[in-house]
Amino acid sequence: MPELLIDPILLMTRLVLVASMFILVRSFARWPYVHALLCLPATMFHELAHLLVGILLRAQPVGFSLLPKRVPGVNGLVTGHVSFANLTWWRALPVATAPLYLLLPAGLWLVMASLHVDDAGKLLWCFGALQCFMGAWPSSEDWRLARTTIYVLLAIAIALLLGLAYFGTLPLQP
Repeated sequence: MPELLIDPILLMTRLVLVASMFILVRSFARWPYVHALLCLPATMFHELAHLLVGILLRAQPVGFSLLPKRVPGVNGLVTGHVSFANLTWWRALPVATAPLYLLLPAGLWLVMASLHVDDAGKLLWCFGALQCFMGAWPSSEDWRLARTTIYVLLAIAIALLLGLAYFGTLPLQP
């Protein structure tokens, strides 16, 4: 029977390796174009997650870019974007948060896969995990788009709770 237990020390060393790589990449943040180059795989994974979920939900993607550019009024660079023609209120939340639920599991899988690799290979697996983790968090623009869906779902939940509270207290008439 194969061994299914994971060595916690080995797992912690891989996570420390990923965290160290993150600190190293973040140290280049004062040079925006160098930082954008180091984060290019993360940007690509992030935007492809939006694109994939947008295609699956028929949000009709109309624009895609991975080229970093300066935008007036934005601090730093915009490193990528996907635009959609049919991003309705109910499509906005899953499309905007797609990197979160697609890339976090992928990053965890890469960390776990790195446990079975030795030497320089573990650096590549951990760098891939780092890119997934860095690309997983939705941007402020992603959260702005998701906010509409969150407000609608919150209003529906409140209406349902109020309806249950009101109608749940009425005595049943024969």
